[in-house]
Amino acid sequence: MEDGKLWASEMVALLLKAKELKETVILTKKIKGTVLAEYDEIVRAGLAMEPLPEENHIKKRGKKKKTPSLRLLETFSNRKHQVMEFFVNPAVPFDNNMAERDLRMVKLKQKISGCFRTKKGAEIFFRIRSYISTLREQGYNILDSLQLAIEGAPVSFA
Repeated sequence: MEDGKLWASEMVALLLKAKELKETVILTKKIKGTVLAEYDEIVRAGLAMEPLPEENHIKKRGKKKKTPSLRLLETFSNRKHQVMEFFVNPAVPFDNNMAERDLRMVKLKQKISGCFRTKKGAEIFFRIRSYISTLREQGYNILDSLQLAIEGAPVSFA
């Protein structure tokens, strides 16, 4: 929760509710509209409760500093379509755990060996990791698919 703000806990609950709805029911226009309207209401109420930057008597150049919670609210307001893309688009996952797992493997490789010795070696490593990640995402057997690739008949992702 952002600084114990009520709007933040409501937003967390709404996003988790949207995730659960997406996973358990067929989303109709009515359901989507209701959830998106609730999102708008939480943002509107949060903006009404958030204080604007205070005016100082001493004039300073530049923009007034906003609180972290106000900046987050403005992000929710300005980027609604990006925040709720997981809800309206079936192809978009709720989280980016797969990307995080892929990055974790690269960081582990870097930690163990210290670095990639050559650019070519890094390119080979990334190509193999990308292929394995795509195999996993598409539901292919990784070992069998790697064996096929070694034999010259890689899986085609068309």
